Amino acid sequence: MRADCGQCRIAFKGRVIRALPGNERGNDLLRLYKLKRKEGRVDRIEPGQQSIICAGLFQKNADLSIFSGMKLCVYDDRLQEDVHQCPVSSTAVIEGSFGTSGKVRAKLLAGAPQVEKGQRVVLEYKKFV
Repeated sequence: MRADCGQCRIAFKGRVIRALPGNERGNDLLRLYKLKRKEGRVDRIEPGQQSIICAGLFQKNADLSIFSGMKLCVYDDRLQEDVHQCPVSSTAVIEGSFGTSGKVRAKLLAGAPQVEKGQRVVLEYKKFV
């Protein structure tokens, strides 16, 4: 994005199949998005190792209904600090909020190895513009 004119350009490479008409806001046929990432920690493990409570992903009193059903990756980062270098320990699915402090309850998927308190939890998603 050029700072002096307030416009954004997108470059594509490939064969043109169909030209899209331009307008001020953009085109509804072309879905643009930004990759977003939220990080938190495992705060608590429910009895039976079926659910975990995660803290630090969202602000207090945030609406978590739009994130319900999204996948979380739990990383085993005891050896490395960079999350991209850490192996994914297990995967969980957000079930909903836990209290009003921004914590989330997530259900571990079947076959997930044991999760420990303090492990890093990452939510990656697309925010459409």
